[in-house]
Amino acid sequence: MDTIKEEEYNTLFKKLLELQNDINNILLNSINDKVASKKYRDQRKNIFSLIIGLKHKFNEREKDSIIRVKNELFYDIEMLNGIRLHGTPLSLRIYCLIFIFISPFLFSSNDFFIIENFSSDIFSLIVSLTISFILMALYNVQDYIENPFDQKGLDDLKINSLQVEENECLDF
Repeated sequence: MDTIKEEEYNTLFKKLLELQNDINNILLNSINDKVASKKYRDQRKNIFSLIIGLKHKFNEREKDSIIRVKNELFYDIEMLNGIRLHGTPLSLRIYCLIFIFISPFLFSSNDFFIIENFSSDIFSLIVSLTISFILMALYNVQDYIENPFDQKGLDDLKINSLQVEENECLDF
């Protein structure tokens, strides 16, 4: 069994770094076109071809481990891209906003109270405005945490701190 050469290792490592940078660019910059997806899927095929070309240099345990890690990596990339692409539908967001703005008028009816006077009207209006305020706050929270890749706020994934750097390459 041959051993992997430094040049082969560096080639694989550089291809993985390129893939990492492209994926980070797609996630952080909200690139939403098929060209970007096709590019990283082509990179995935190239990396897989390179690994297959080197498989004779690994023992069975190493081969299984490499293939398992490769499959998990590319599955996770697809899941992250899916999270980025599939946010709350625009129609649902518009429906929520319309409901929030008309809810004070819907709930300010005097049908809830036996005594009809000024104090019950004020109470009814306060309750309906409170409900609207709570709904608007929930809508804003949902909007704030919608995209974990936009790097705005405390809820975001700190992708830049998770990056593997070139200096982390193994030395031969």
